[in-house]
Amino acid sequence: MTDTPTHFKYECRICHSDRLQAIVVDAPSETPIPVCCGRSQDMAYKGVHVQIEKGLADTPGEDREQGTFGPNTKAIWTSTAAASKGPVQVLILGPTDESTYDRHDVGPMYDIQLPDGSGYCAFEDELVAGTQETVQP
Repeated sequence: MTDTPTHFKYECRICHSDRLQAIVVDAPSETPIPVCCGRSQDMAYKGVHVQIEKGLADTPGEDREQGTFGPNTKAIWTSTAAASKGPVQVLILGPTDESTYDRHDVGPMYDIQLPDGSGYCAFEDELVAGTQETVQP
């Protein structure tokens, strides 16, 4: 059994079906967002999936819940709002100021920095915990 995530888990916002997308092993940030009901923009990221027996497409596995992210960590951002960029490795700067959004309705958000230096806010469920690594400031 492997402890490494093998798939990104998504849910269609239209029909609510679950989809597993195999992670590109050598480049997780290049893993495409799956399509359901016609558009990848309708897919909500739900976490990572660990396949019990590597190499078997329909093997049951376990899903991992999203954790919280600390400042100066790296993770994969899978926002469908940035679908043209696809999943991309980002630097998490820290939690977004809760006075700027309704945390009760949307859950935790984080300020992130893309490789090109641009900044965004990301929902916690758009960040892949399985690829976190701490960056020394």
